[in-house]
Amino acid sequence: MLDVPIEVARRLANRAGLTEPVERLHPLSFVDRYGVLHLPYLGAERLARAFAAAEPDLVLREIENHELRLKSEGYEPGNRYRMNCFAIISRPSRWLDNGPASTRKSSSFGRKSKGCEYSSAMRSQS
Repeated sequence: MLDVPIEVARRLANRAGLTEPVERLHPLSFVDRYGVLHLPYLGAERLARAFAAAEPDLVLREIENHELRLKSEGYEPGNRYRMNCFAIISRPSRWLDNGPASTRKSSSFGRKSKGCEYSSAMRSQS
């Protein structure tokens, strides 16, 4: 569920090039009395896909920054498992106009490593 002020959602939809009102992206979405749009997952995904297709550089830059943050946190004591876990996040490049055959640098997104599975299992046992 995406909970966002209605004006912010309208600006995002406008930048994404959506013509229908943002309140109609999903039949169960609604705006409460405080002006907050409550948009279920499928409607939020439609908005995210449209925005990623309209603003691919911005979206990819944010994903790459997030990847770098996770990678750098792996160098902190006790966070070594993060070095492998950042690969779990899947890059939504298929949502973008330039697709997976992009000229941008390749990334390790989408590849799940065995080290992360192991460290996740170890943390859940303790």
